[in-house]
Parts: sequence; C-alpha cells; structure tokens
Amino acid sequence: MPSTLRRKTPALAAAVLCLAAAACGTSEKAGSTATADPALSRLVPAPFAAKRTITVAVVQSPPFSVIESGGKVSGINIELLRTASARLGLTPKFVQVASSAIVAGLASGKFDLASQRGDFVERQPAAATVDLVQSHAGGLVPASAAKSATSITYVCGRRVGLQQGTVANETIGLLDGVCGKAGKARIRAAFFPDSNSMGLALRSGRVDVVLDDRSANQIAARASGGKIAAVDFPDAATLPGFRNTLLGPGTSAANRPLAEAFLAAFQAMAKDGAYAAPFDAHGVPDAKLDGALIRINGSTQRLAA
Repeated sequence: MPSTLRRKTPALAAAVLCLAAAACGTSEKAGSTATADPALSRLVPAPFAAKRTITVAVVQSPPFSVIESGGKVSGINIELLRTASARLGLTPKFVQVASSAIVAGLASGKFDLASQRGDFVERQPAAATVDLVQSHAGGLVPASAAKSATSITYVCGRRVGLQQGTVANETIGLLDGVCGKAGKARIRAAFFPDSNSMGLALRSGRVDVVLDDRSANQIAARASGGKIAAVDFPDAATLPGFRNTLLGPGTSAANRPLAEAFLAAFQAMAKDGAYAAPFDAHGVPDAKLDGALIRINGSTQRLAA
C-alpha cells in the first residue's frame, strides 16, 4: 500500500513517554465530526446508549492509529471511529494500550472496542471485527541492507522485531519452516508493544529487521532521514499477514450488537464519502475496501497457511 501521508509521524520520544504511563487516553464530544443520526442511534445497545460513551483501545500503528504528544490520537481508523461514534450519538474515549492487552481487555469489558484487529477465521468465534482496511506485512531494515532484503529468507538467523498480539506471532513457526527448507537458521524473535518501539529497536541495533504493516514501515522509513528502509517480500505472499489481510475495529463476540451498530454507521459513511476521505487524505487509497466488503467477520483468511 503506497503511503504518501499528509501528516508526519509524531516524535518517537513522545510515544515512548506515553507508553511508560499506565494508560494515555483522550475523549471528545460526540458530534465533533458529525451530527447524531436518529436511525443509527437506535441501533446502539441499551447499556451504551444509556452511558453514551465507549472506551476504545488504541495501539500505535501509523497511519491507522497514531499516538501523538500528550496522548492525543489521530490516524485513519481514529477518524473513522470519531465520525461513526458521533453519528451513533456516542462519545469515544481512546486509551493507549499494548497490543498484548487487547484480547483480555475486550473479554473483561475494560475496553468496548479496539481501534484495529486482524480478521482471521480462527478468531471469529470469539470476536466481532468490522472489516474496514486491507493491508499486508512487510519488512523494515537498515538502509544499507535494503538491496539484499528481497526475499523472506532474509529474516533467517536474524533478530526479528515483531509486535505483541499480532498475526506476526503466529507466523513465527511458518517462518522457521521457510528457513529450514532453505537450509538457514531459525529467526530470533523479539517482541515489542507497538510500531514505534520496533522502529527504535531497529535504529539502535537491537534487532536486524522488523516485520510490520507495510504502511507503518513506510512512515518509519520516511521519518528516519534515510537511515532505515521499507522493503517487501514478494515470496512471502502465501504466509498469513503477508497477503492482503482485512483489519478494522473489533470487540468480543458478546459485544456483537455494538459492532453491528458501528457497521451500520460505516456502511452509511461508505455511501456518502465519509469512509473514503481519510484514506485519500493520508495517501493510502489502496487500503480502503469496496462498500460491499465492509462487514463483520467477512475474512476467509486463516492464521495457518
């Protein structure tokens, strides 16, 4: 997904300071980006309609979810959630968390939604994910290694940065299989809470390569002043996460009625142009879906190849 962004990545130091706190959160008035739609508001489950607020877990993943200085959040998914929440008559409170905390937080009710989850068949019985984005993983390497990092076997024997709680975790065994068939050493995985911390680890030499969303990689490369580069691994297209994956706001299966209310809002936004606008503004139009593909648990992709 090409990424020519309107908005540059916030300072890495600010994101790290925010991570050091118990949680960084922001809330805003419903109606800040749209007027509540009576027909859509009636779809909101009673408990949420009564309190008129939802808590949304956010993991740093530019350009979809960006944690800025002071805990302010932005990005494509955040803008879409703001607009949809306003149309539903809800006030979203965005809370920064580590990706590894999302599943338990949704199950316990600590969070009502996650701003972005991968939609995979194995997860669907316990989750309700509204497909809004298509994306795939790629690599982030030192600029000096860009010309040699053309095959997924580049990761073999190297220290590989991965984000906790993502499909990359399930891919480790498959990558080790690829490396074994190529007669190369297994990867040495290191886990991090978000995209920014992986980028910092690469720039400091603690890892040799990062596997992350291609758009996030491109942003990190742009912000590095030429020190790191985003690369693709075309021969990894059969591995989960490395082919186009459906992503979007997600909640637990028990909260599916809330997901259905948001689905209705997003579908209305697809018809009037409000859905496409953030993708176009951030320079990633290829990441958006056709309106017919905006649905709950619509993916047929599995975590296992």
